[in-house]
Amino acid sequence: MSPFIAAILLLGPTAPQHTGWEGEFVMTIRGEGSIKKGPSTARWKIDREARGKIILDRRIEGAVVVLSPDRNNTQRYESWIGSGTVPFTIRVRDEIVERGPLFSPKEIRRDTTRLTCPDPAGGETIGQGHLGWPTLQIDRELGRYTWEAPRVEAPTRSFFQREFIEGPKAWTSLKPIVQDKLDLGFQIIHKLNQPKEWFSFTGPIDKDATQITLSRSFPFTVMLMAGLTPPKVDAQLTLILRRRP
Repeated sequence: MSPFIAAILLLGPTAPQHTGWEGEFVMTIRGEGSIKKGPSTARWKIDREARGKIILDRRIEGAVVVLSPDRNNTQRYESWIGSGTVPFTIRVRDEIVERGPLFSPKEIRRDTTRLTCPDPAGGETIGQGHLGWPTLQIDRELGRYTWEAPRVEAPTRSFFQREFIEGPKAWTSLKPIVQDKLDLGFQIIHKLNQPKEWFSFTGPIDKDATQITLSRSFPFTVMLMAGLTPPKVDAQLTLILRRRP
Protein backbone atom coordinates (compact mmCIF):
# COMPACT_ATOMS: atom_id res chain seq x y z
CA MET A 1 0.00 0.00 0.00
CA SER A 2 1.33 3.44 -0.91
CA PRO A 3 2.10 6.04 1.81
CA PHE A 4 -0.55 8.25 0.19
CA ILE A 5 -3.32 5.67 0.72
CA ALA A 6 -2.07 4.92 4.24
CA ALA A 7 -2.35 8.60 5.14
CA ILE A 8 -5.87 8.84 3.73
CA LEU A 9 -7.06 5.88 5.80
CA LEU A 10 -6.39 7.89 8.94
CA LEU A 11 -8.94 10.50 7.93
CA GLY A 12 -11.95 8.21 8.16
CA PRO A 13 -14.94 8.26 5.78
CA THR A 14 -18.25 10.07 6.04
CA ALA A 15 -21.48 8.18 5.54
CA PRO A 16 -21.72 6.98 1.90
CA GLN A 17 -24.91 6.59 -0.09
CA HIS A 18 -24.13 2.91 -0.49
CA THR A 19 -21.61 0.48 0.95
CA GLY A 20 -19.23 0.19 -1.98
CA TRP A 21 -18.66 -1.92 -5.08
CA GLU A 22 -17.91 -5.58 -5.67
CA GLY A 23 -17.56 -8.13 -8.46
CA GLU A 24 -16.10 -11.48 -9.42
CA PHE A 25 -12.87 -11.33 -11.43
CA VAL A 26 -10.94 -13.70 -13.68
CA MET A 27 -7.44 -12.83 -14.86
CA THR A 28 -5.73 -15.03 -17.44
CA ILE A 29 -2.33 -14.67 -19.13
CA ARG A 30 -1.50 -17.32 -21.72
CA GLY A 31 0.88 -17.76 -24.63
CA GLU A 32 3.09 -20.39 -26.24
CA GLY A 33 5.66 -20.33 -29.03
CA SER A 34 9.28 -20.18 -30.12
CA ILE A 35 11.64 -17.73 -31.78
CA LYS A 36 15.08 -17.77 -33.40
CA LYS A 37 17.40 -14.93 -34.33
CA GLY A 38 20.97 -15.71 -35.29
CA PRO A 39 22.50 -18.01 -32.69
CA SER A 40 19.79 -17.21 -30.11
CA THR A 41 16.65 -19.29 -29.67
CA ALA A 42 13.85 -19.41 -27.15
CA ARG A 43 10.64 -21.27 -26.50
CA TRP A 44 8.03 -20.41 -23.92
CA LYS A 45 4.74 -21.46 -22.44
CA ILE A 46 2.95 -18.98 -20.17
CA ASP A 47 -0.17 -20.24 -18.38
CA ARG A 48 -1.60 -18.17 -15.51
CA GLU A 49 -5.09 -17.82 -14.12
CA ALA A 50 -6.49 -16.13 -11.00
CA ARG A 51 -10.11 -16.07 -9.81
CA GLY A 52 -11.73 -14.31 -6.90
CA LYS A 53 -13.76 -11.36 -5.68
CA ILE A 54 -13.03 -7.65 -5.77
CA ILE A 55 -14.49 -5.75 -2.80
CA LEU A 56 -14.25 -1.98 -2.47
CA ASP A 57 -15.79 -1.15 0.90
CA ARG A 58 -13.87 1.89 2.18
CA ARG A 59 -15.10 5.34 1.12
CA ILE A 60 -12.47 8.06 0.71
CA GLU A 61 -13.46 11.72 0.77
CA GLY A 62 -12.37 13.51 -2.39
CA ALA A 63 -9.93 12.15 -4.97
CA VAL A 64 -7.59 9.25 -4.25
CA VAL A 65 -5.73 9.11 -7.57
CA VAL A 66 -2.46 11.06 -7.56
CA LEU A 67 -2.48 14.37 -9.50
CA SER A 68 -6.28 14.57 -9.69
CA PRO A 69 -7.36 18.24 -10.02
CA ASP A 70 -9.42 19.81 -7.24
CA ARG A 71 -8.72 16.67 -5.21
CA ASN A 72 -10.53 17.78 -2.03
CA ASN A 73 -13.83 18.35 -3.79
CA THR A 74 -16.12 15.75 -2.18
CA GLN A 75 -19.04 16.66 -4.44
CA ARG A 76 -17.00 15.99 -7.56
CA TYR A 77 -15.32 12.72 -6.56
CA GLU A 78 -16.55 9.37 -5.29
CA SER A 79 -13.55 7.24 -4.28
CA TRP A 80 -13.31 3.71 -2.93
CA ILE A 81 -10.57 1.29 -1.94
CA GLY A 82 -10.54 -2.22 -0.54
CA SER A 83 -10.03 -2.09 3.22
CA GLY A 84 -7.88 -5.23 3.33
CA THR A 85 -6.80 -8.34 1.47
CA VAL A 86 -9.28 -10.83 0.03
CA PRO A 87 -8.40 -14.49 -0.72
CA PHE A 88 -8.50 -15.82 -4.28
CA THR A 89 -7.38 -18.91 -6.21
CA ILE A 90 -4.46 -18.94 -8.65
CA ARG A 91 -2.69 -21.36 -10.94
CA VAL A 92 0.68 -20.71 -12.64
CA ARG A 93 2.48 -23.10 -15.00
CA ASP A 94 5.23 -21.24 -16.88
CA GLU A 95 8.34 -22.52 -18.61
CA ILE A 96 10.87 -20.53 -20.67
CA VAL A 97 13.98 -22.09 -22.24
CA GLU A 98 16.55 -19.79 -23.89
CA ARG A 99 19.76 -20.70 -25.69
CA GLY A 100 22.41 -18.31 -26.96
CA PRO A 101 25.52 -16.25 -26.24
CA LEU A 102 25.90 -14.40 -22.98
CA PHE A 103 29.15 -12.40 -22.95
CA SER A 104 30.86 -13.73 -26.08
CA PRO A 105 29.46 -15.13 -29.37
CA LYS A 106 31.49 -18.30 -28.71
CA GLU A 107 30.16 -18.85 -25.19
CA ILE A 108 26.68 -20.38 -25.34
CA ARG A 109 24.43 -20.93 -22.35
CA ARG A 110 21.00 -22.47 -21.88
CA ASP A 111 18.67 -20.85 -19.36
CA THR A 112 15.59 -22.61 -18.02
CA THR A 113 12.97 -20.76 -15.98
CA ARG A 114 9.93 -22.39 -14.39
CA LEU A 115 7.22 -20.75 -12.30
CA THR A 116 4.75 -23.00 -10.51
CA CYS A 117 1.81 -22.17 -8.25
CA PRO A 118 0.82 -23.87 -6.10
CA ASP A 119 4.23 -25.07 -4.94
CA PRO A 120 4.68 -28.64 -6.24
CA ALA A 121 6.02 -29.66 -2.84
CA GLY A 122 2.61 -29.03 -1.29
CA GLY A 123 0.62 -31.39 -3.49
CA GLU A 124 -2.25 -28.95 -4.15
CA THR A 125 -3.67 -28.31 -7.62
CA ILE A 126 -4.94 -24.76 -6.96
CA GLY A 127 -2.95 -22.09 -5.16
CA GLN A 128 -4.31 -19.66 -2.60
CA GLY A 129 -3.37 -16.00 -2.64
CA HIS A 130 -4.47 -12.58 -1.48
CA LEU A 131 -5.70 -9.61 -3.46
CA GLY A 132 -5.10 -6.23 -1.88
CA TRP A 133 -5.87 -2.53 -2.28
CA PRO A 134 -7.88 -2.07 -5.47
CA THR A 135 -8.85 1.57 -6.10
CA LEU A 136 -11.85 3.08 -7.88
CA GLN A 137 -12.35 6.83 -8.38
CA ILE A 138 -15.38 8.39 -10.08
CA ASP A 139 -15.13 11.94 -11.36
CA ARG A 140 -18.74 13.17 -11.55
CA GLU A 141 -17.73 16.39 -13.28
CA LEU A 142 -16.08 14.60 -16.22
CA GLY A 143 -18.30 11.51 -16.11
CA ARG A 144 -15.28 9.21 -15.94
CA TYR A 145 -13.93 6.52 -13.65
CA THR A 146 -10.31 5.65 -12.92
CA TRP A 147 -9.34 2.12 -11.91
CA GLU A 148 -6.04 1.25 -10.24
CA ALA A 149 -5.21 -2.46 -10.21
CA PRO A 150 -4.77 -4.38 -6.95
CA ARG A 151 -1.91 -6.68 -6.02
CA VAL A 152 -2.76 -10.23 -7.14
CA GLU A 153 -0.21 -12.15 -5.08
CA ALA A 154 0.44 -15.76 -4.08
CA PRO A 155 3.46 -17.90 -3.01
CA THR A 156 4.99 -19.35 -6.19
CA ARG A 157 7.89 -21.76 -6.77
CA SER A 158 10.57 -20.00 -8.84
CA PHE A 159 13.19 -22.22 -10.53
CA PHE A 160 16.10 -21.00 -12.66
CA GLN A 161 18.99 -22.99 -14.14
CA ARG A 162 21.86 -21.76 -16.32
CA GLU A 163 23.97 -24.37 -18.13
CA PHE A 164 27.19 -23.57 -19.98
CA ILE A 165 26.74 -25.83 -22.97
CA GLU A 166 28.97 -24.72 -25.86
CA GLY A 167 32.28 -22.91 -26.19
CA PRO A 168 35.83 -23.06 -24.77
CA LYS A 169 36.51 -25.69 -22.14
CA ALA A 170 36.92 -23.00 -19.50
CA TRP A 171 33.30 -22.08 -20.26
CA THR A 172 31.70 -25.51 -20.58
CA SER A 173 33.45 -26.76 -17.44
CA LEU A 174 31.62 -24.19 -15.31
CA LYS A 175 29.11 -25.71 -12.93
CA PRO A 176 25.44 -24.94 -13.68
CA ILE A 177 23.88 -22.10 -11.72
CA VAL A 178 20.68 -23.24 -10.02
CA GLN A 179 18.24 -21.13 -8.04
CA ASP A 180 15.15 -22.78 -6.59
CA LYS A 181 13.05 -20.84 -4.09
CA LEU A 182 9.51 -20.11 -2.96
CA ASP A 183 8.70 -16.52 -3.89
CA LEU A 184 6.22 -15.41 -1.23
CA GLY A 185 5.54 -12.07 -2.92
CA PHE A 186 4.98 -13.31 -6.48
CA GLN A 187 2.28 -11.42 -8.37
CA ILE A 188 0.45 -12.67 -11.44
CA ILE A 189 2.12 -9.92 -13.51
CA HIS A 190 5.69 -10.67 -12.38
CA LYS A 191 8.38 -12.01 -14.75
CA LEU A 192 6.57 -10.40 -17.69
CA ASN A 193 6.95 -7.04 -19.42
CA GLN A 194 4.10 -5.07 -17.88
CA PRO A 195 2.08 -2.46 -19.81
CA LYS A 196 1.18 0.75 -18.01
CA GLU A 197 -2.50 0.14 -18.87
CA TRP A 198 -2.59 -2.69 -16.34
CA PHE A 199 -1.83 -0.40 -13.42
CA SER A 200 -4.35 2.34 -14.19
CA PHE A 201 -6.99 3.04 -16.82
CA THR A 202 -10.07 5.22 -17.25
CA GLY A 203 -13.44 5.04 -18.95
CA PRO A 204 -16.82 6.81 -19.20
CA ILE A 205 -19.51 6.31 -16.57
CA ASP A 206 -23.11 7.55 -16.35
CA LYS A 207 -24.19 9.66 -13.40
CA ASP A 208 -26.50 7.01 -11.94
CA ALA A 209 -24.59 3.90 -13.05
CA THR A 210 -24.96 0.85 -10.85
CA GLN A 211 -22.24 -1.18 -12.58
CA ILE A 212 -18.89 -0.63 -14.29
CA THR A 213 -17.47 -3.03 -16.87
CA LEU A 214 -13.70 -3.24 -16.46
CA SER A 215 -13.18 -6.30 -18.66
CA ARG A 216 -10.42 -5.83 -21.26
CA SER A 217 -7.18 -7.22 -22.70
CA PHE A 218 -3.64 -6.03 -21.92
CA PRO A 219 -0.44 -6.07 -24.05
CA PHE A 220 1.85 -8.09 -21.78
CA THR A 221 4.94 -9.63 -23.39
CA VAL A 222 7.40 -12.37 -22.41
CA MET A 223 10.81 -11.40 -21.01
CA LEU A 224 13.49 -12.90 -23.26
CA MET A 225 17.25 -12.48 -23.65
CA ALA A 226 18.67 -9.43 -25.41
CA GLY A 227 18.28 -9.52 -29.17
CA LEU A 228 14.99 -11.47 -29.20
CA THR A 229 11.75 -9.57 -29.76
CA PRO A 230 9.48 -9.95 -26.70
CA PRO A 231 6.48 -12.00 -27.87
CA LYS A 232 2.93 -11.03 -26.97
CA VAL A 233 0.73 -13.15 -24.73
CA ASP A 234 -3.05 -13.19 -24.42
CA ALA A 235 -3.83 -11.31 -21.18
CA GLN A 236 -7.50 -10.90 -20.28
CA LEU A 237 -9.29 -9.39 -17.30
CA THR A 238 -12.97 -10.19 -16.79
CA LEU A 239 -14.55 -7.98 -14.13
CA ILE A 240 -17.88 -6.17 -13.72
CA LEU A 241 -18.20 -4.09 -10.56
CA ARG A 242 -21.70 -3.58 -9.13
CA ARG A 243 -22.86 -1.24 -6.41
CA ARG A 244 -23.30 -2.84 -3.02
CA PRO A 245 -26.64 -2.05 -1.32
